[in-house]
Amino acid sequence: MFIVDKDLKNLIDQDILQINVDDEYPPFNPLEQIGPSTIDLRLGRVFRKYKPEVNTIDLTQEVETVIIELPLDGELTIQPGELLLALTVEEFKLPPNISAFIAARSSIARLGLSVVDQPLIHPGYKGSIALQLKNNIDRPIKIKPLVAICQVIFFRGTTFAEIPYGSNATDKYYNESIVPQPSQIRVELDENRQAGVIPIDFAIVTALPKERDAVLSYLDDYEIVQVALEPLTYYRGRIYIPGTDDCYEVVVIMLLGMGTGEAVVASMEALRRWHPENVIMVGIAAGVPDKVALGDIVVANFAFYYELAKRTSKGDQRRGQYFYSDRLLYDRAISYKAHSWKSKISAVPPDTLHVNKDFPRIHFGAIASGEKVLADAKTLAQLRNECPELLAAGMEGAGVARAASHQPRPTRFLEVRSICDYGDKQKNDDWQAFAAEAAAAFTINLLRSCPVPPQTRGRKVNASHFREVIEAWT
Repeated sequence: MFIVDKDLKNLIDQDILQINVDDEYPPFNPLEQIGPSTIDLRLGRVFRKYKPEVNTIDLTQEVETVIIELPLDGELTIQPGELLLALTVEEFKLPPNISAFIAARSSIARLGLSVVDQPLIHPGYKGSIALQLKNNIDRPIKIKPLVAICQVIFFRGTTFAEIPYGSNATDKYYNESIVPQPSQIRVELDENRQAGVIPIDFAIVTALPKERDAVLSYLDDYEIVQVALEPLTYYRGRIYIPGTDDCYEVVVIMLLGMGTGEAVVASMEALRRWHPENVIMVGIAAGVPDKVALGDIVVANFAFYYELAKRTSKGDQRRGQYFYSDRLLYDRAISYKAHSWKSKISAVPPDTLHVNKDFPRIHFGAIASGEKVLADAKTLAQLRNECPELLAAGMEGAGVARAASHQPRPTRFLEVRSICDYGDKQKNDDWQAFAAEAAAAFTINLLRSCPVPPQTRGRKVNASHFREVIEAWT
């Protein structure tokens, strides 16, 4: 038989049913939290989740997870289908004749967030309550500490349990708890007591090994991350911002093939796994003659996907698509006036006929994307007529932009290319090494100017924490 509000208050007043709250949280408030037959429980600030790169859970092995500690005014996003373990603010000590069940609050359940799959709390249990938070809808859900997340219903037993939960060293429940308390968690914390998942600021997408290697050469440090049975290698690194203690957390990927289709598939997988705030396509491209010079940088106002067309008796009528760069990132690129990045390019230009103090120059306009490597000046001229803003032509930018726009929360997109040829019959690889270096040097040094605030601003995460932020839950 469930226990009603009057009896719940009496049990609490007599210290038979004990409800404790750590000093860091607002105290338990009976007037607000006790209902007709339930007690509302608040969400704590400690969470546990699977590492992003864990693809398969092996029940015979230690589960690879991360611990997340939020400040009381922090927030955490649960992605569609994602599962988190959480703790309640309230800690219970049940007498040996009372058990409890966790139930969802309707205001939470109707939003698509389930809170527990195993709701029974045994007589004699002591500690916080573990919640299994799962996002059951197709869009992200934000949660915050101290929100009323669920409710607990208490039942009085027919008599006292002979062996209450955790009562002695011989029964199977001895020293077992649903989940450890925050003080038991061994994890490295910064001065703001934040730990766990280090969010990714930028994903940098490349198509060729020379483009990838050029980007990696400008990172301050990086590690290779390969996920079992997943055909993408990730390069997880950092870009420090001069004059500050801040840095960007980045992940670099190289596509497994060229073209828009490959870019969409690989980018969707990378964005799903890492959830970056921004994504930049970096590489080399063919330039429009008389508009740009070999080695110059083009920052895309938009990616122009030119492959869509209507086939008629008079020929194909192209129906181009436009994928605009994020306005904030594009503005910061236009406003970036530094020239020091040019001296950091280690590759030597194949010729110096047009090299001067302004070389390489920065241009802003459209970059075409398609399924073909352009080696035909006539085709490039046609694209220029259809898109007057056109400055360069690549293959993958529109695919990366499409993937970014299809995230539950759209990811900021920018494309940066350096000119390696003019897409004509004279096409060769002579300028590719320099162009790859130039695009990487400009992009990474643009990021060093801090175009957007790093997500870890104010958090000091040292190198060992960068490499390993998980600990076992004891």
